[in-house]
Amino acid sequence: LLTTYNMVGSKAEDRKFFKRFRINYVIYDEGHLLKNCSTDRYKNLMKVYGERKILLTGTPLQNNLVELISLMYFTMTELFTKYCDDIGQLLQQFQQKIPALEAKSGALYEADKIEQAKAILRPYILRRLKQDVLSCLPKKHDTVVRCAMIPEQKEIYVDLVREFRELELNGEKYTSSRLMQLRQIANHPLLYRRFYQDEKVIQIAKVLCAKENEYRKKNSDHVAEDLAFLSDFAISQLCSKYTSTQKFCLDEAVAVDSGKFRELDKLLPSIKDKGDKVLIFSQFTSIMDILEVYLKLRNYKYCRLDGATPVMER
Repeated sequence: LLTTYNMVGSKAEDRKFFKRFRINYVIYDEGHLLKNCSTDRYKNLMKVYGERKILLTGTPLQNNLVELISLMYFTMTELFTKYCDDIGQLLQQFQQKIPALEAKSGALYEADKIEQAKAILRPYILRRLKQDVLSCLPKKHDTVVRCAMIPEQKEIYVDLVREFRELELNGEKYTSSRLMQLRQIANHPLLYRRFYQDEKVIQIAKVLCAKENEYRKKNSDHVAEDLAFLSDFAISQLCSKYTSTQKFCLDEAVAVDSGKFRELDKLLPSIKDKGDKVLIFSQFTSIMDILEVYLKLRNYKYCRLDGATPVMER
């Protein structure tokens, strides 16, 4: 039986269903999620019978005695039951706030007890360190590829650096948003607004307010002001949503017009030919949006995963 933590405790009928089972092995992935014994998740999962319980976690145990005891009590309930009252008192003791003057000595005391507890519990914890598994893993090769900006991209970057320097010379304070703008342009020039000049932005705003119900009650000047803060890619994506503004959309081919994306054009075909899979990371969801257009343009199958992906889909 394969299920999720939420499924076990989401509804009364689900909790009743899982309590009926008599399971030989119950394996809990992401075991560190059970370190707080006061949560509903912990209490609901405690009611699932398992002859043997195994917690899997990639997160090292924290130096917190309450969390350590909670995990051990969860996995070895019968062993700890006869000490239930003592454990309860111990948990209450450590959950109480320590006065400021006693904080230092209290921390030392807890650290000492944690080390004792770890020594006692060591036989019950199977831990695999890097040196234990390194020989079983394929050799990893790190290659840093320097991606030169394409001429148009470099021109935008240099112009913006010059503009920021002039602002600072005129007494304006440096802001982190300027560095962010440069980072975005270094990733892809579509994250900057250059194709959609002010005149075109005003034209798009007027079309939206004249022909789209969503914008009819809005002032076109205000809409134009909002659009002016968006990047080329964001404006193009907005235009693609409405029939009246689709004529203003950028050609999808501009998705390739970036130093990093040109490098992908060199790397991905040979990787695909070998049948290998690729994992592409980005700190910006806006870059992931452009990557989606690029991957579709190059007919690559892909799966996107970011913070907006629903838990059930993950």
